[in-house]
Amino acid sequence: MNIKNVLIASSLANLLFIRSWLTSFDRSSNYFNSQMMPPQYYVALLVCVAVTASIFYLCGLIIIRVGKPLLIDLSKWFILFFFLIVINGLRIQLAGRLFWLDFTWLFNSVGQRVVLLVTALMLLAAGGLCYRFSEQCKKTSITLALILSPFMIFTLPVAAIRAVIPETMANFNLKPAAPPINISPPKGPRVLWLIFDELGMRESFSQRPKEISLLAFDRLRSESIFLTDAHSPSKSTLLSFPAYITGRLVDSALPRDEGELLLKFRGNEEYLPWSQQKNIFQDVEDKGFNTALLGGMLHPYGRVIGHTVTYTEVKLPSKQSNGSNQTFTQFCIHHFYNVASTLPKKMLFIRIVEKLTPRQSAEIRRTVVEGIPKTTENIIKFSTDSSYGLVFVHLPVPHYPWIFNVSQNEFIWDTPGDGYAGNLVAADRVLGDVRKRLEKAGVWNDLHVVITSDHWYRDQISDTRVP
Repeated sequence: MNIKNVLIASSLANLLFIRSWLTSFDRSSNYFNSQMMPPQYYVALLVCVAVTASIFYLCGLIIIRVGKPLLIDLSKWFILFFFLIVINGLRIQLAGRLFWLDFTWLFNSVGQRVVLLVTALMLLAAGGLCYRFSEQCKKTSITLALILSPFMIFTLPVAAIRAVIPETMANFNLKPAAPPINISPPKGPRVLWLIFDELGMRESFSQRPKEISLLAFDRLRSESIFLTDAHSPSKSTLLSFPAYITGRLVDSALPRDEGELLLKFRGNEEYLPWSQQKNIFQDVEDKGFNTALLGGMLHPYGRVIGHTVTYTEVKLPSKQSNGSNQTFTQFCIHHFYNVASTLPKKMLFIRIVEKLTPRQSAEIRRTVVEGIPKTTENIIKFSTDSSYGLVFVHLPVPHYPWIFNVSQNEFIWDTPGDGYAGNLVAADRVLGDVRKRLEKAGVWNDLHVVITSDHWYRDQISDTRVP
């Protein structure tokens, strides 16, 4: 056994899971979890690294034994390309902290075509240099893999220890809710604010797929003020919702721990705790109304700003709830999802993972499907209560996972639905159901209904508008 090749294979496998490692050793990652990472999370990560390293080593061994110069050269080029994937994983993990690593600002500043043209020219230049100095580049990539192999000395033993000795549980409790206002509510507008996650203007209205119809959205559009050139505060849920709730643009956000998110507002240099910022719920309560915050993806609203809201619906979809209820297999899938998210055409690779793990993917879909009726019931409950002046709702559709079958006209979770188009129909179904029930209750016309999104459909970047 060649020790050098073992080190290279192990180092590459370890670096491939860079996002999972960064998440594991940073307490701020608890912000996105329902509870502390259990031992099986670390066992799964160790196994994923070991299996991937074995695959890399065996492939290298086969290439060496075959002895084809072309295969050997291709394997060295693969290592060079591999480091681009690792760097992209590092970029994605840090993009929420350093806004300039999220390239959306560049597209918005100079335009997509200019950026793509410059990128293409840079890639051609880089490719030319690599070809010109091919031997040096290939040697550098192998040397870099060896230089970074000591990273394993830190990651693997710590993960092994945590797999045997669980971490001390941090405080994942919800903040006490704001006391309800029991006096007669004042006369004034009451607002139902529905935010559909990843609802893009192009797909839902301007270039809607021909195979779907969105009757509820079209009906409301014909009756309302409809903006055709609106843009969300950010491309990410992490930044957009704090912006909507505080009324201030957020350039970057740093999760501090399981119950706090630090925000850097536009024009400010310092980061401020979200939990201590004045927000829309407090403004509404100052006018004598109660408030409700329903649904949710990504943000643990109840742990951060629950003390400013009369009622917060406790809900985190399973893909964010890395708790003890998940199995070893589910955690393995979670780690490979992290890898898939760093690759070009990431949704293609995520779908491949989904195809290979149908049962675990179905559990994620089921969590979302089962959560929608609960959120809908709470929308009706609080919207029909005249003491509630703001019902703020973060809905999980049309965002992935795909949970709607268009031909059957129903929510499904046991098999994947009809992609983004199907989830658009799901969003329309939710809106139609809410409207029908509020009309029946006689309160629809008493409400100011606001509908928008936290970001556009990010599988395309040519149109960043939201309804």
